Parts: sequence; C-alpha cells; structure tokens
Amino acid sequence: MKKNVILVLVLVCVSIGLFGQYVYNLNSFEPEIIDGRAEALGRSSILSSTGANNVFNNPALLSELEFKDFQFSLRTHFGKTNKIHTAVDTTSNVVNSSDTDYNRTFHSKINGLSYGMPYQMPEKSDWKVGFAAGYRTYYDWGYNVHQKRKEEWADEITIEEEDKEYNGGFNTLVFGGGFNFKKKIFGGISISLPFLSEYSNAYEDIHGDEATDEGWLKGTFFTLSGSYILNDIITLGARLRTEYKFEVNGESSPYISKQTIPAEYGLALEIKPRSNLKLYTEYITRNLANYEYLFYYNTESEDGYSFRTGLEYGTDKLFRGGFFMQSVPVYTISSYYDEVLEDFVFDVDNKPKTETGFTVGFGTQIKSKIQLNFFGVYSFLSYDESYNFVADTDISNEVSYSLIKIGCSLGYSF
Repeated sequence: MKKNVILVLVLVCVSIGLFGQYVYNLNSFEPEIIDGRAEALGRSSILSSTGANNVFNNPALLSELEFKDFQFSLRTHFGKTNKIHTAVDTTSNVVNSSDTDYNRTFHSKINGLSYGMPYQMPEKSDWKVGFAAGYRTYYDWGYNVHQKRKEEWADEITIEEEDKEYNGGFNTLVFGGGFNFKKKIFGGISISLPFLSEYSNAYEDIHGDEATDEGWLKGTFFTLSGSYILNDIITLGARLRTEYKFEVNGESSPYISKQTIPAEYGLALEIKPRSNLKLYTEYITRNLANYEYLFYYNTESEDGYSFRTGLEYGTDKLFRGGFFMQSVPVYTISSYYDEVLEDFVFDVDNKPKTETGFTVGFGTQIKSKIQLNFFGVYSFLSYDESYNFVADTDISNEVSYSLIKIGCSLGYSF
C-alpha cells in the first residue's frame, strides 16, 4: 500500500512537471502569419505576403504598393492532442494507465487589419516609397479545449472532464515603411508596439468548479527586411526580428514575468520559371536555446529551425499549396541508472521535436480592386517515449498532435 501511494505521488509530480510538453498549443511563442496568401504557400511570408500585410512580414515590399490598400484577415482552428500514459510495476506486474484527450473546438477570431499607401516621389525619380500601419495578433493564445481523461488504477476506472477557454494573446500595433531603388533593391523597417494585448483563461471541471485568470502582455520589437531582384526569374529576401523582453502581467494572481525572446533571422527565395508559376522557399531560425526563463523543463535545448516552401499556379484564378517543417519545444524523455544515487534518473533529449504541415489555398481578384485569399493548414506531430522513474517502474508515453487551421484575407485597393 505504501509503495502504491509513493508511486501515485511520483506520477503526479511527473505529470505536473512535464505538463508544458503536453498542452495543446505546442508553441505558444510561435509568431502568427497574418496573410491568407502567405499561409497557403507553406506559411512562408518574407516574399509571399499581400499588399499592406507586408508591414507585418516584410516592410521593404510596401514600396511595391501602387494604390492605397486595406487588408482584413481572420482564422478558425480546431484539432486534438492525445496522450496515453502507462506505468508498469515490474515487481507486481500491476499496470496503471491514463488516456487523455485535449480536444480543441472551433475558435474563430479576426487576427489582422492593415492599411498601406504609396508615397508619390518626383516623376523621374528612381526611388519609390510606401508606408503602412496595422493591428495583428503576434502570439495567438485564443482557443477552447475540452479535456477528457480516462484513468485505470488498480482495476478501477475513473473519467474526468474539464473545459478550458483561452482568449487573447500578444497583440501589437505595427507601423512601418519601405523603399526600393529602380524596383531592384528593397529595404524597410517596422516597429511593433503592444496594443489591446490581454489574455484570459477560464476553467470548469466535471464538478462545476470554476477558476479564472487574466492579465496583460507587453513587448516592443523591430522588424527589418530587404530583398533583391536578381533577374526576371529569381528574387532574394531577408528578414530580422530583433530580440526583445516579453512581459506577462497577471491580474487574478498578481505576478510579473519577464522573458527574453531571442532575435529571429530569415532568408527567402522566390523563383518564377514561367509567367503563371511561382515557387517560394524560406528558412527561419528558432533559437530555442536562447529563450530566457521560458522552456523551464529543458534549459539545455538545442536550437531549432523552420523550413517553409510553396508554389502558386495560375493567372486570374490562383491555386496554391505548400509544405513546412518546424522545431517545437517538445523533447523525448529517457532515463539512465545513476551509480551514486543507485536509482534511475531522468534524461531529457536536448533536440526539439519537429512538427510537419501541409497547406492549400486559392486566390482571386474581383473587379480589379478586391483580392480574396483562402487558406487551409494541417499540421501534426507524434512520438513515443519510455523511461524508468524508479528502479521497478517502467513508464511509457504515446503522444499525437494534429491541428487544422482555415481562414482568409480580404483586400481592397483604391
């Protein structure tokens, strides 16, 4: 009996300590892509964004604006995470297990608005300039989760359910501008400032017990970008998002947390082999090793990456598809026997897991002034792990994750 009590306490501590790996939103600090065309093209964005939305993704390309441009973006997402946890007492052969589903239900929101305009230079000038302002969700913390947990312990089965509602996220006002010289060399900069940046969490379990938490978020950063048209076929692009301090201020249970978000670097390539075909490739750093006080369960994480690619085919009716792979802060757990402690010790793999995804989309122009871009994204990740927590207890986890995201951007030029 005493041994079982100890094992229960151990499993509870492990579950609490590693909960960050199993929450539904794998990477709460992944910047949102605010543009329907960019989302459909493998979530690339440096050279594939639309009109005024370039203020978020590549301010240098604001200098390509010919008219005033307004963009409106929204998204809906849903999906599921499943974790099967098994603990085997190798002495008594008693098996204890739990099967937990984190079902994310439909959640929709407007996640971006932008307005851009060209600046008229002297007629014969080789320079062209464009400016824009926008409001965007940078970190999206808005989703609803229905959590159902089935546990088998000592031949007893218990089922618990809980509803969780998350709203808000890190929202910013963005102001930026770009220039180009002879429509060949492009450069630009934007600043992102926190605005209406709040979050709230609400929980209700099977017993009707409720709890809430809310607060606000702060952080200011710059985005610098540039591109170079090598020839009629190839265009190169680059982007830097500067390092900044991200501040979380809790209101319900007062606390202040400041976290260093490292700089992000990106390189992009656009290839136009034919007039009706465009190809995009993009590589972005994910310096997971340099996040300060964030990935507390693995401070020795290796750096990651994000690779994105997509294609666009057509002239009036544009069909798009893409693929992406990105590192997320999830790590496989193993164990080894420590001769000094005479027991098994946790060993967390420092290499982050890779989430894989596919994208599709469609774009069209309506009466030369309205642009409509639809997109769909499906991403997934699954892995197994096993380890010994104490000398006579074998533990295994099977984790699978999938997410579907659909949305659109509506643009109007005038």
